[in-house]
Amino acid sequence: MKYYKVSEKDLQYFIECRARLEALEAGGVDNWSWYGESYEDYLEDMKDEYDMEIDEDLDFLDIVNKEIQKFKEVKENE
Repeated sequence: MKYYKVSEKDLQYFIECRARLEALEAGGVDNWSWYGESYEDYLEDMKDEYDMEIDEDLDFLDIVNKEIQKFKEVKENE
């Protein structure tokens, strides 16, 4: 297992985002007719952020893998 050093501010943000998403999904937002299209639009917009070609595939795991590179990997006991 890998470990990464993140600031308290980043960690708070990640936890808040997850809680907000879970609250929205519990309220049924994932059943909205445009829910999937919103994901697709977001992923298309992120291609510019990562200097990707329009015809390249991008999913949320790709974003995670690119963003995680911004954090310093640390040993388990650091």
